[in-house]
Amino acid sequence: MKLVAHSLVKNEDQWIWYSLNSVIDYVDEIMVWDTGSTDSTVEIIKTISSPKIKFQLRLAPTPQEMTQARQEMLDQTRSDWLMILDGDEIWTPPAFEESLAAINSQNSHYLINSYINLIGDVHHRQENLAGKYHIGPHQGFVTIRFINLNKLGRLKYQRGYPNEMMTLSTGEPLQSFHPGHAPKISHPYLHASNLSRTSLSRPNTIKRSHVFKYELGQALPYEFPYPKPFYYPHPEIVPSPWTHRAWSYIAYAAWQTPLKYLKRRLFS
Repeated sequence: MKLVAHSLVKNEDQWIWYSLNSVIDYVDEIMVWDTGSTDSTVEIIKTISSPKIKFQLRLAPTPQEMTQARQEMLDQTRSDWLMILDGDEIWTPPAFEESLAAINSQNSHYLINSYINLIGDVHHRQENLAGKYHIGPHQGFVTIRFINLNKLGRLKYQRGYPNEMMTLSTGEPLQSFHPGHAPKISHPYLHASNLSRTSLSRPNTIKRSHVFKYELGQALPYEFPYPKPFYYPHPEIVPSPWTHRAWSYIAYAAWQTPLKYLKRRLFS
């Protein structure tokens, strides 16, 4: 069984080293395409010396071209299973190992993974009620990250980034295709979309200015199994993942959090 990961990135120098290293021992290949980073993303990727990483520069300055780049990656992939890996997603060993076990033991079309949406720093998470995604009977912080290419045949990306959607040859959204038969993986991975993802003060990214959020969140338990790369020695250019949120962040989040909690409970 061959498993290939797709990582399409731009200005992700805060997390890309941890993201790639969190899956590299489990996959057969990682197609890493940079769409025009101006921070240290490319330099950091090149510090990872592994034949599994297939790096390529592929400029994609518009939302439509980002979707086209994803389609090109898909069309060039020759594997049994595909993994989607964003540059701000870092996998814990339990989450990946449970996913591999499901791939090897069940003849499913795809898996449904859950994730922890980090808020403020890697020590805090958003409450589950903040997750708005729906896949069949599952809702919250859920997504599809592993796809069986052998069973699904030709797939296609529709719509521009960041609202791109993978569909079957019939045009049916992938997540609508027998979601009740897809295994739900219980162990979550980490998603840093709410944290700073680049060292640039004004990142040149597409439709991402709205992502950074202020919220106190919930503390992760002391025994939480963080991704292994968080403990690895890392190049000097790679920032530490353990930095705590600033007091200014806490002060600003303190008055926003009750409003957000109330809104979720009234309108969810």
